[in-house]
Amino acid sequence: MEKSTRKSREEVKENPKAYAIGGGRTNYDSNVVTGTFLLNNCYASMLFDSGADRSFVSTTFGALLDVVPSTLDTSYAVELVDGRTSETNIVLRGCTLGLLGHPFNIDLMPVELGSFDVIIGMDWLAKYHALIVCDEKAEDKSEEKRLEDVPIVREFPEVFPENLPGLPPARQVEFQIDLVSGAAPIARAPYRLAPAEMQELSTQLQELSDRGFIRPRSRVYSKIDLRSGYHQLRVREEDIPKTAFRTRYGYYEFQVMLFGLTNAPAIFMDLMNRVCKPYLDRFMIMFIDDILIYSKNRKEHEGHLKLVLKLLNEEELYAKFLKCEFWLSKKSMKFDWGEKTEAAFQLLQQNLCSAPILALPEGSDNFVVYCDASHKGSGAVLMQKEKVIAYTSRQLKVHKKNYTTHDLELGAVVFALKMWRHYLYGTKCVVFTDHKSLQHILDQIELNM
Repeated sequence: MEKSTRKSREEVKENPKAYAIGGGRTNYDSNVVTGTFLLNNCYASMLFDSGADRSFVSTTFGALLDVVPSTLDTSYAVELVDGRTSETNIVLRGCTLGLLGHPFNIDLMPVELGSFDVIIGMDWLAKYHALIVCDEKAEDKSEEKRLEDVPIVREFPEVFPENLPGLPPARQVEFQIDLVSGAAPIARAPYRLAPAEMQELSTQLQELSDRGFIRPRSRVYSKIDLRSGYHQLRVREEDIPKTAFRTRYGYYEFQVMLFGLTNAPAIFMDLMNRVCKPYLDRFMIMFIDDILIYSKNRKEHEGHLKLVLKLLNEEELYAKFLKCEFWLSKKSMKFDWGEKTEAAFQLLQQNLCSAPILALPEGSDNFVVYCDASHKGSGAVLMQKEKVIAYTSRQLKVHKKNYTTHDLELGAVVFALKMWRHYLYGTKCVVFTDHKSLQHILDQIELNM
């Protein structure tokens, strides 16, 4: 706790007390009212302290607010948690505190704070008639991050569209395809697809066609990967026929660069190097479509971020806002092993069942896969509604006979899922195995598959 005493410059006139958290190593109760909010367009960690008669800001964070300090006629002696006393007669007037989308004025006195950037005391709480509800727990229903909440970024909404607006403009770099002399184009039947994949194929073809990324074609020259790719770079007009592909819904060809081609990353890097040349290695680095902007401080970073967004806007290069991170210092990820995860592995311990005859599958639901393995081979049964759909088995190769038991059992599961991929892809199925150690499969450091 911090305790401050108000003094005149020559003598003590009053003796009010202010309490605030100041220790950098103190563990605080979860009931303390804290939060992270915008202060002069900078995110700050704050403590709402009804025991403090004034509001404070850490001297380090106060330097980022770009506010001219004012001098008071009286001074405050603030007793820190370690027993030291810090006296100040400085105040930062007219700071803007953003709460729930509303701006509030606040005056802050700079002191040494180890745990929070800002401590809001009774002067501000009383001014705005703030109420701290102690007997109710508020549920956090905050939405995912919004573009409007990020300073600088919100000035460039056109850089972060929900979807690419259409065929990109003609650029200084075009994707071209040079054929090796004498090479024959690849010709093969369309891949065998599961029902879910057929539906996704139809949807993607319609979406790509509506945006102008592909167009109907009467001949086929090669196959392509339909995953989304470098759709912000045109293919050279004379090379468009070389991107043709065939589906059961017709023939198409790409007008924008696509995934799956050897030189696609290099061509896109060439474009990005040309576009980003003015700032490259000065305060930004990039790899293919990932851009990193680095700065020494928040003020400098604000200018750098604005320059890069302006450049992307002028070049009509678009980013996906939800995949971007701004004003980032660090991040960490903790693996979550919950009840659902544990229950999924416990299902693998149920008993096997069988049926004497094969049946045709009915729809794409209620599939059950039973797997088993030994040091001679592995086998599996595919069932639906207690009827056998298919059997499969294979003999182990010599080197696989040295595998551990859990590797063999897991290999049987993988083998079965690959064998019946056209039935199981895009559906929910249950997999049964009689090997208990598979419930700990995520604990294994290395698996030989």
